[in-house]
Amino acid sequence: MRMKRCFQAAPMCSPTRHNIYTGLYPVKSGAYPNHTFIKDGVQSVVHHLKPLGYRVALSGKRHISPEEAFPFEYSGKKNPDMNAIKNLFQESSESRTPFCQFICSNEPHAPWNKGDASAYPPADVKLPPYFVDTPKTREEFSKYLAEITYYDDQVGQVLALLKKHNLENNTVVMVVSEQGNSFPFAKWTCYDHGLQSAMIVRWPGKVAAGSQSNAMVEYVDVLPTFLEAAGGDIPDVLDGKSMLGVLTGKTDHHKNYVFGIQTSRGIFAGPDHYGIRSVRSSQLKLIHNLDPDARFYNSIDKKEFFREWKTMAAEDDAHATALVNRYYNRPEFELYDIVADPLEQNNLAADPKYASEISSLKSQLAQWMKSQGDLGQDTEMAAIDRMNTGNEMVKQARGKDTGSKKKKKKNGSGPKRGNPKNTPASTERVESAHSVNTHINRASGMNVLFIVIDDLCNYPTIMQNYPGVKTPAFEAFAKTSLQFTRAYSPGTMCNPSRSAILSGIAPYRSGLYTNGQQWQDSPLLSSVKTLPQAFRDSGYHTAGCGKLYHSRPSVAQWQAQWDDDAGGEGKFAPRAKPSPIPDSVGGPANFTYGAIDESEVSDFQITKFTKSRLAAQYDRPFFVAHGIRYPHNPWTVPQRFIDLYPADSYSFPPPGYKSDDLNDLPAVGKQYARKGPDRKALADSGHWEPTIRHYLACISAADELFGDLIASLDASPHKDNTIVVVWADHGFHMGEKDHFAKYALWEQTTNVMLMVRVPGMTSGGTVCERTVSLQDLYPTLVQLCGLNDPGHKLDGRSVVPLLKNPSQDWPHSALTTHMKNDFALRNETHRYIRYHDGSEELYDHTSDPFEWNNKLHAANSRKVIAELSSQLPAESVDPLKSGNRKANRNMRRQER
Repeated sequence: MRMKRCFQAAPMCSPTRHNIYTGLYPVKSGAYPNHTFIKDGVQSVVHHLKPLGYRVALSGKRHISPEEAFPFEYSGKKNPDMNAIKNLFQESSESRTPFCQFICSNEPHAPWNKGDASAYPPADVKLPPYFVDTPKTREEFSKYLAEITYYDDQVGQVLALLKKHNLENNTVVMVVSEQGNSFPFAKWTCYDHGLQSAMIVRWPGKVAAGSQSNAMVEYVDVLPTFLEAAGGDIPDVLDGKSMLGVLTGKTDHHKNYVFGIQTSRGIFAGPDHYGIRSVRSSQLKLIHNLDPDARFYNSIDKKEFFREWKTMAAEDDAHATALVNRYYNRPEFELYDIVADPLEQNNLAADPKYASEISSLKSQLAQWMKSQGDLGQDTEMAAIDRMNTGNEMVKQARGKDTGSKKKKKKNGSGPKRGNPKNTPASTERVESAHSVNTHINRASGMNVLFIVIDDLCNYPTIMQNYPGVKTPAFEAFAKTSLQFTRAYSPGTMCNPSRSAILSGIAPYRSGLYTNGQQWQDSPLLSSVKTLPQAFRDSGYHTAGCGKLYHSRPSVAQWQAQWDDDAGGEGKFAPRAKPSPIPDSVGGPANFTYGAIDESEVSDFQITKFTKSRLAAQYDRPFFVAHGIRYPHNPWTVPQRFIDLYPADSYSFPPPGYKSDDLNDLPAVGKQYARKGPDRKALADSGHWEPTIRHYLACISAADELFGDLIASLDASPHKDNTIVVVWADHGFHMGEKDHFAKYALWEQTTNVMLMVRVPGMTSGGTVCERTVSLQDLYPTLVQLCGLNDPGHKLDGRSVVPLLKNPSQDWPHSALTTHMKNDFALRNETHRYIRYHDGSEELYDHTSDPFEWNNKLHAANSRKVIAELSSQLPAESVDPLKSGNRKANRNMRRQER
């Protein structure tokens, strides 16, 4: 019998398989993200059939977890082991022992590299109408069809084995697929092409040969069907119901509604916040996109065939433009008449004549979600806590097997680790170094040392390598870590960049664009869990020192994130000396340089705090954050660092300087270039070169401070169990683009240092040339350390895949925001800038690393611009307005 209307509840691999094996919908089982695991206590088909005398085996693809919840007789991995299957059939035939054998092919899962594609010439294949007809699309579709044929042959082999061992007349054979294919509007969506599946059932003497059924059935019904067929009882806890009556012809109706759920968290190259739910009757399908303001995307739109779609859209092909737009941008609700419009091309949600039907379907969907404990967007944001990365650190950080899920304490402190008796020492707020618990063994979770450096541009030797700069500590650490050469800041100055990284909220969403604005004036920022608090609430001991934020969160938010901190930010700057630079140059009050005694620099004093924390013993993992204020101005630094740069020992002017570099900029670009000190006046007064000399000296000071912290860690017992992350909040122009400040969207401001060392994961001396953003740090650390879900939408994406394989494909760009609707987008080859007035710049980094030539009007630039501009946010929120008059004045001045 061919089931013409069979559906799975989730259009991706892992939830689908858990769905079949447990008889539960994804949220109830816990297995609703991809690469995931079921909740404690959930039983699988093995637990139900073994007591009935069955051997229960699985050969081929698994994608289920934890393994002990699925105690199959296993064979094969990605594809079935036909010899093992033959042996089981033979043994069962000889012993007359009933069996339930799951044979799990990996086909036709991408990549489509099996089967004979020549049987499907690309020119002859018939493409669905929701495809754009391009050469690569035809080629890929041909390979996909060939792989289906390959799978068909595997089915034939199994049927032949059953016949060979005289089992075909006493065996129920059910052939299903997994979910829709990896083309747009199928897998990872709740359209029928994602959720509807093939199902063919053969049971000689019970199921009529050559029959078909229009009854709506789901994969969740497979387990109860098997149990009834085997003569077992069907537990009330199961979500599915047996479809045996349909198969045997006793009824032609099974369900009035089927349901769907798509969770983007955990999908490679997908967003962390695009959840979808759906309900379908025999006539209508309602889709609810939970976060319609977000942009839908995943690895599909990075494929070559989809790039062809986007190229055609950029060339004003109406069909391609409509499909590309529909792929990325989806309304909150979609309604389709499945009978009249089986390909779901005509959204009827806005048609008033369907108001009653929509209301009824919404009610059905809400009831189903309530029965599953599905809280919609809150459930989406909690999905990362259910992801099973296979990383032992995640298991250790949870304190037991990956299948567990710890309940947060009401006081927000989170579960404490490594102290099974939960003694007072493990729950008290630590107020000083002397009160750190030193006699209880540390937990097995990974510690984190999180170091941020202020205003450090790409001059160090491990980056652009400004000729003559001396940074031995950075070089030494690079040999033990993974260095990202294309890392970019989310903002163009301290406050927005740090706020974005520590909150997980990009500037264009928070409205915090300048140094004059206040974190506390943002309802959004004030409501989120900061990165340090996410660690603390997950059971880490947290300590902070130095400049970490620029504008502080509220007292309550500040205290919620630290067990132990050394205070705020303002006191950590070197003291400014009277400036030798004439007033005609302009610039802030601290735009000065000179020698200063080390005792007058807080940076050198506060390292004692952090070093003591690194030397202490803890009863749980620690998160220690340290901010180095150098090389932020004033460029006053101990003389020994200045002496590192005698005349003629370093390059001048900077390698990236070009005298006529502003000629091809739009008016807004020129305006931003001239913000800050006047470079020409600085040069004419004789202070350009000594200013650069002192900036380089401050970089060397930051290098020494950093090296001192790393030496302390490496001398401690924590070295081999501590993740180190070092990053700079943004860069700085020292005359490049005729600019002497930050506050810009060019490479010199946005390209920053990022090095990561993860014991057991990263390889020392490795360089990653993929494009990443510092906005990715929060989600990366959540995944690396197995933190509890922070409870709010995080911008950015985890770069853990790059930590494991720095050379893997990574088709992502990095976004930097300046003021409202001022954006720069950087990928591996180009920088694209679009200002608030619509003016643009484009730089080709394959031939122009210093961005001297604006290629906006070059002949081959249109396609590049179309692709990059399509990735920009549609809109920025308005700038925050502070209750502080001085802050408002500063903000308006920076906006100008």
